[in-house]
Amino acid sequence: MNAEEKSEFEATLEQTDPKVRGDVMEIATSWMEEGIEQGLEQELEQGRQSQLRLVGKLLTKKFGQLPAMLQHQIEGLTFLQVEQLGEQLLDSQTIRTLGNWLTQLEASEGFTGEKAEMFNQLRQQVGAIAPKQKQKLLALSTEQWRNLSTIDFESINDLDSWLSSTSTESD
Repeated sequence: MNAEEKSEFEATLEQTDPKVRGDVMEIATSWMEEGIEQGLEQELEQGRQSQLRLVGKLLTKKFGQLPAMLQHQIEGLTFLQVEQLGEQLLDSQTIRTLGNWLTQLEASEGFTGEKAEMFNQLRQQVGAIAPKQKQKLLALSTEQWRNLSTIDFESINDLDSWLSSTSTESD
C-alpha cells in the first residue's frame, strides 16, 4: 500500500475497538509475513533459474547438446544442487559421469529402486519436475506411488494438480 493508503488505514484503525484493532493487526502482520515469504521464494527461484542458464551453457559448451532426460534432471535441481552441479562440471569428463552423479544425487534424496524407476518414467511423460514437486512426490505413501504409476499424465500441470489433490486428501 502507498503512503496515503497506509495513513488512511492507520487513522481508521485508531477509531476501532482495541480488540478488533488487535485482530486486524494480527491479520495484517500475517499477510505481510506471507508476502515477504513469497517474495523470498520468488527471488530464490529467479536465482536458481539464472544459475541453471549459466550451468546449462557451460555444460553445452563442454559436452554439446545434452540428452533431454539429462536436461530434465538438471532442471529439477534445487538452488544448492545447481551450485554443486557447477563444481561437478569441472570433475566430469563425460556425460555418463555427469548422469551418474545426478542419479546418485537423486538417490540421496530418496529416489531409489522402484521409486527411481517410476520417477524416471514420470519425467519421460511430463519433462522436468521442479524441486517442490519432487518434495511432494517423496512425501507420497507406497499406495499413492502405486496409484501414480497407473496414471498417464499429459503435462506437468496435470501432475501438479494430481499432487495438490493428493496432498489435500492426506491432510
